[in-house]
Amino acid sequence: MLKTNSCTVFTVLFTGFTAGAVLISGCAAKTIQESSSFTDVERETPVLSERSNLEFSAEEYAWVDKRENPLDYLGWEESLDYMNDAVVDVETPSQYGQGFYIEEDKLLTNAHVILNDLDADIVNQHDETVTAEVIGVSIDEDIALLEVDDTEHVESCIPLRADSELAEDDEIIRLDTNADFDENHYYGTLLEKSRSIYASLDLQENLYYLDLAIHGGDSGSPIVTEDAKGAVGVITARSDTVDGASYAIPVNNFHDYIDKWFETPMSEEQILDEFSNI
Repeated sequence: MLKTNSCTVFTVLFTGFTAGAVLISGCAAKTIQESSSFTDVERETPVLSERSNLEFSAEEYAWVDKRENPLDYLGWEESLDYMNDAVVDVETPSQYGQGFYIEEDKLLTNAHVILNDLDADIVNQHDETVTAEVIGVSIDEDIALLEVDDTEHVESCIPLRADSELAEDDEIIRLDTNADFDENHYYGTLLEKSRSIYASLDLQENLYYLDLAIHGGDSGSPIVTEDAKGAVGVITARSDTVDGASYAIPVNNFHDYIDKWFETPMSEEQILDEFSNI
């Protein structure tokens, strides 16, 4: 693992923006500005309601793998375990974070995790490594799509849910390469449905604001709702003003990009040009 404890923090100030947040990939953390301050947040340890043998319909997904969806036949705990197997570590010479497969040969992560690189090492939960090529990136949405040629070690995929209508106080779960779902720190709640922050000199709008503690290297990990039907967002940053608060990019913000990149991948020149906008 190319992880380091040293971080360089770049502060970006904007008039009228009072609170800060930090992108949480490894190595280079960037301070970014929120659109409003948030203090004295009351937080309680989330308690998930009991569930058993839930069955899910693929018709509820807005964008799914073309293959038969295994979540249709799995209960809640099995669905969580199945989706969590799709989460991987994403490493470049200067950054690291997480990502997750949305199809057998394609995975999502944050743009800031693979910043200025055209490929990355993908390490699954059995420490097996493959190389992935960047085929799409949006700095505005902080999202990147990568493709692998070697799919032998891909264990599962996570459907993207662009149809999800979250409400404040809804429970969410963050999937992780080291997740133990008996531990509460993978569970959180939605504090606000739409927050705006400045990141990489661009305004990111309509982010989920979460009562969910995250740490360096958690960027790019998926969040799911308590029904465990698919990913509703991607972790992008933590707040540096409210302890235990973080941000996620809703699938609705970027699923059109994914469809476009599936059909027409970006060229190397287009990807480098996108990075040059930072």
